[in-house]
This record gives sequence, structure tokens and C-alpha cells, in this order.
Amino acid sequence: MNRTLSKIVYFTDTITGSIGHFMENISVMLTSTVFILLTASLTRDTIMDVFTWPIILFVIIMLFLVRPLSIWISTIGTELTLQEKTLVGWIAPRGVVALTVSGYFAGLLIEDGYPNASILTPLTLALVFITVCAHGFSIGPIARKLGLANTNSSGVVMVGASSFSIAFAQHLKDMGASVLITDTSDDQLYRARKFGIPTYHGEILSEHSDFEVDMTPYDTILAMKGDAAYNALVCQTYIPEFGYHNTFSLPIGTSQVEHREIPSALKANLLFEEGATFTELNKKVNIGYTFHTIEINSKQTLLKEKRKSKGIPLCIKRKNGNLVFVTFKEKPLLDEGDQLVVLELEK
Repeated sequence: MNRTLSKIVYFTDTITGSIGHFMENISVMLTSTVFILLTASLTRDTIMDVFTWPIILFVIIMLFLVRPLSIWISTIGTELTLQEKTLVGWIAPRGVVALTVSGYFAGLLIEDGYPNASILTPLTLALVFITVCAHGFSIGPIARKLGLANTNSSGVVMVGASSFSIAFAQHLKDMGASVLITDTSDDQLYRARKFGIPTYHGEILSEHSDFEVDMTPYDTILAMKGDAAYNALVCQTYIPEFGYHNTFSLPIGTSQVEHREIPSALKANLLFEEGATFTELNKKVNIGYTFHTIEINSKQTLLKEKRKSKGIPLCIKRKNGNLVFVTFKEKPLLDEGDQLVVLELEK
């Protein structure tokens, strides 16, 4: 029954996601078409008028005076900090709406006997073009300068609060990585909270999670519940957000029927090595296996290091802080300065 329900939910979610992607692509095409239609009537002389000093001065005043001043006035008494007000005052959302409105009113004014109103559309086009370029290239450096950019190392979302995932999350947290464990069982999450691990109590597949969970600090998701169909559904749901190469699933057990029934294409990247399944890893943690970090001093293969440690290699923390997880298909090379995380029995 659970297997059938998971499949129904999966196909429903797949259809909904496909419709969402289709609507998003259509909206991009229509928006691009609107830009083409609005600017198609502009003559070469009108476009050249955009690069005159009066218009350039107008754009500069809009960028550095009008927009920041309007934001500062409208945010008086709010909880926004000085840095947040500065960033919002610099990043101005201007685009197809501004062009459409200006083109509409320009036509009305020309009909009413104001021929100079024809400058409205190129004026707005200049404002949109310059602000998109200026803001697009500057938002990153300015956000970092103001302390509003995320500077944490790779973050990981773990779906499922089992003995293994909690211990694994605690070790990654101690290494400086941002970790979040999600589960529908508050009792399971209670064990994670005791170690100071951030948690989310709720269904990660529900629409409410989009509003309740901030995914900004995380760039990788690990589906590690004890249900292969559920893990596949989580991966397929979050592949558009995290990307295929950052979406991983933990095998349940090679003997389980539901694991064999799920096509390989729906399992995302299968974590760790063959035999390191949900059942086995939790069993090892419960009987005393612990996580260890091995400092890599020279370039070598993962197999060579595994032979020395005799543990199960799980992931690698690169010198730049990024986490690379070991999978069935990919055994990443080790470089000097990397840190290899393994699960092995305490010596």
C-alpha cells in the first residue's frame, strides 16, 4: 500500500513539475517577445538619443538619488538594518513592466499632441539596460562588502533522522559545514537537537516547506529515509533546485523488493560504496562505529586511502570548503590538503 501510494504521489508530482517548467519557459518566451515588440518601433535616431548627456544624467539621478531615497523613506520604522536598506536601495527591479507602461503612456501622450513623449520609451529602455547591467555585475561584491552574502562552506540537507544521519550530520557540523536534518518524526529529531543540529519538523515534500525552510545555506541534499520510493521522490522533487550532481540517495537494502522496482534513473546519485546501505550503516553506528577525518598529505586515489584506513569512505572536504560525496559511480581523487571522512570501528 505504501509503495503504491508513493508511486502515485511521485507521478502526480512529476506531472505538476513538468507543467510548472512548461509555464516558466512560456513566460520567458512571452517576456522576451514583449521586449522585441516594444523596441521594434524605435528608429536608429531615437536609440542614438539615448546616449545623450541629459538621459545619462537622468539615469544617474535615478540610480544614486531617487531609488535610494525612496527606499530609505519607505522603510522608516521597519526592522531592516542599514546594510539591508543600502542593498535594497541599490538593486531596483525594473524591466518589462516599466517598458510596457512607458510605451502605453507615450502613445497616449503623442495622440494628445505631445510629440516629445516619444522619448519616454527609449528613456525607459536606457534605464532598464543600464540598471540590469550595473546591478547584475555588482550585486555579488556589494552584498559581500555589506556582510549580507552567505559565506559559509557547503551546506547539506539530510532527509531522515536515523542513527547514521544524525551522527554523520554531527561530524560534518564539527567540521564547519552547515547541516539541516528534516523528518516528520519529532521523536527522531529530538536526538538531533540534543547535539545542536538544526532541524525541520515537517514534510519536506509539502508546499509549506517552501515557506518554512530557508534553503539558501545549502547546496546539497541527501535522501536517507528508510523508504527507497520516498527517497526517489525527494530526489526528483529537488533536482531542479539543487541540480542532479548535488542530489543523492542512500540505498535501503539490496534484498528489498521496493528498491529493485525503482528505475536507476529515479534514484539520483547512489551514495557511498556497494553494500553501504541504510540498514548496514545504521547497524554499524549502533554497534560502535564512529566517524573519523583523515588529513590527506599527497595526491592519491580513494581506493589506496581506504586500504590504509579500512573504513567506509563517505565524503571529502576540499581545501576550499566544498563537500564531495562518494557514490557508486564516482570515486573522486584525493588531493593534498583534502579531508576524507570515513566510518570505521574505533581502534
